[in-house]
Amino acid sequence: MGNHRAENRTRSLSSPARSSANQRGGKRKASRSRSPLSVAQLPVIPTVVGATALGLAGAGAAMDSGMNIASGPASTAQANLSSSSIAGALEDRTQAISRDNKRTSATTSAQEQLQDTVDAQAASRVTTLTKLGNQAANRSQEIVKNLWHVPTSGYRLTARFGMSSGLWAHNHTGLDFAAPSGTTIVAIANGTIISTEYDGAYGNKTVERLDDGTELWYCHQMAFKVSVGDRVTGGEPIGVLGNTGNTTGPHVHVEVRTPDGTPTDPYTAFLAHGVTP
Repeated sequence: MGNHRAENRTRSLSSPARSSANQRGGKRKASRSRSPLSVAQLPVIPTVVGATALGLAGAGAAMDSGMNIASGPASTAQANLSSSSIAGALEDRTQAISRDNKRTSATTSAQEQLQDTVDAQAASRVTTLTKLGNQAANRSQEIVKNLWHVPTSGYRLTARFGMSSGLWAHNHTGLDFAAPSGTTIVAIANGTIISTEYDGAYGNKTVERLDDGTELWYCHQMAFKVSVGDRVTGGEPIGVLGNTGNTTGPHVHVEVRTPDGTPTDPYTAFLAHGVTP
């Protein structure tokens, strides 16, 4: 009994301790039940930090590697390639400019050659036109100088070349300019006087020889105003119109004869020398 009581007391003394211990242990167990979550989370932080550090270290290594690569042979090759590209582009640009300059120079040269050709042609035309103008002027002077004149004024034509009549022994060989007696007779063209004399049916007759050998006869004059050997100019007075020789009224009978003495139509000769009688 006594032992039993002592045992019970011992048990009762130990029970509260165990109970307290159990209670404390229960609390620890409750703590332990929550601790695994905290404990599981605690290593995560250093792990992430470590991973981050490793990542940063790797990035730094990569950057260092990139920098090392950039500063290595590949970078030099790339730089050389860039320099070559720039140099090539500059060379292409230079060649393009050179080609443009050559084309511009060629175009300018062609334009200058064309302008020189045009100028030469223009100069040639000017020379030709000047020459033709001088020739025309000279010819004009010759024409003016050799321009024939009608032999008198206030006239009318009464007999023409080739007409036939009982008044003439043969067909009419001249052209008659009828006008009042005393009207001035002028030289038809430039020439030299070779005869001034009375010639039968022709009356007082003056013969003028032109430079080409043609002879002009002025017949039936009242008086002479020139002498043999005189050089006369067309339009210059050489006599006075009259009624001498075989005539039916005052007039000047004009004949035009070739160098061999053959009579030709005076009217045609006048027209050929720019005069319409």
